Amino acid sequence: HLSQRWTRADEWYNYSANVRGSAHVLATMDESTYDAGSNKMGYDHPISWCKPYDGGRAWMTGMGHFGAHYTQEPDLVQHIVGGVQWAAGLVEGDCGGTDWGSFEKIALDSNTSAPFGMDVAPDGRVFYTELVRGQIRVYDPRTQNTTTAITIPVYSGGEDGLLGIALDKDFAENGYLYQYYSPASSNDSDPANFFSRVSRFTVSSEGPGSTVIDPASEKVLLEIPAGRLPDEPGHTGGGLLVDHETGDLYIGVGDDVNPHSEPSGGYAPISERDGTWHDARATSANTNDLRGKVLRVHPEADGTYSIPEGNLFAPGTEKTLPEIYAMGFRNPFRFTIDAKTGNLGVADYSPDNGSDNLANRGPAGIAEWNLIKEPGFFGWPLCMG
Repeated sequence: HLSQRWTRADEWYNYSANVRGSAHVLATMDESTYDAGSNKMGYDHPISWCKPYDGGRAWMTGMGHFGAHYTQEPDLVQHIVGGVQWAAGLVEGDCGGTDWGSFEKIALDSNTSAPFGMDVAPDGRVFYTELVRGQIRVYDPRTQNTTTAITIPVYSGGEDGLLGIALDKDFAENGYLYQYYSPASSNDSDPANFFSRVSRFTVSSEGPGSTVIDPASEKVLLEIPAGRLPDEPGHTGGGLLVDHETGDLYIGVGDDVNPHSEPSGGYAPISERDGTWHDARATSANTNDLRGKVLRVHPEADGTYSIPEGNLFAPGTEKTLPEIYAMGFRNPFRFTIDAKTGNLGVADYSPDNGSDNLANRGPAGIAEWNLIKEPGFFGWPLCMG
């Protein structure tokens, strides 16, 4: 009978242990709305719960400490009556706590060095990348074995390497796998080799329990410029995500301008001084550069891609790139999509300096959670938080 958020006054108890896991939590306190005291429980503060107990039923509430609550609060009275009815066995309800005996934790790999991206196939196989080793590894639940499907030579300076991985929405039929990585080269100091790549590979099998990827199956979708010398901070991004409704491929690309070298000093790099290269307005805030962006493309069967309708810039718009869906990020390397609305949830992190210098330089590091409901510019390096 209660709404999602119930506002009322009472005497609020803190508890020495959190029952979540052993009981079914029915209501949780929002400690940001009152002073919970020195022994506060934090973001997860159960205040009402139920569970089976010793062959019977136990229901508990930490509410209703004053007489007026029972004469002036029908919602509280109904809350208590409903709990008593369930505990007495007069009504049914879902009050089972977590049965840890129903779960088993299995380590997919005990010999990883830098696992980065992961996706799961419809048949339960888990595909994941090793950032530095350049390996795509596969855990097969049928054999409970982990094997290396392919080793791709990668450049692993900064935060580069074998990054995000995503399986095509029709993976069960076509075996297509998308991989974001930084190709190795014979001369890593040559600017011609400063780029990352998004490619499609085809997964095949050689007998039961065997997963292999032929390097010759690679189809390069697009290449993304990378800033590496004279210094490279990382912020490569590297997230991939397939929308299983549309088949569109989202690509998270970081802003690789170094904010640590002077004159940036850990704040947003926006220097126009001669002889410096620290200006993220040329990358993240640049409509004609792929860095600091979330890109959206639609992979085609021949290994190319098309531009979905509704990206930030229409194809052919001067000084823009049509692949851009959202821009103005520093390192959007993890994100998710709401299957009901198509909205993106994107985590991002702004500068590295630990203290504000608002008078002269800007704010300290700020982590953001962005809900992207439509294409747009999200601020970096000109604003954050």
